Amino acid sequence: MMEALHWDPTENNTVECHLCPHFCMLSKGQSGICKVRKNKNGKLLSLNFAQISALNSDPVEKKPLYHFYPGSRILSVVHGDAI
Repeated sequence: MMEALHWDPTENNTVECHLCPHFCMLSKGQSGICKVRKNKNGKLLSLNFAQISALNSDPVEKKPLYHFYPGSRILSVVHGDAI
């Protein structure tokens, strides 16, 4: 876990998350609607930091490797700190 970005502390150890249009107001111990951000002792933590959050097999033509083995597949990995 790592301290999240885009949030503000409010009263009584609650926090307001600004990452998405939901603007979740989280009490101590509560998770946001996304389930990947949590208020821990008045700080908003990112629960998926440095963890794989998406894994997919894509056509190589979809990637910047357009002319690299045309017609083959490529594994796309997104990790939590990229979101």
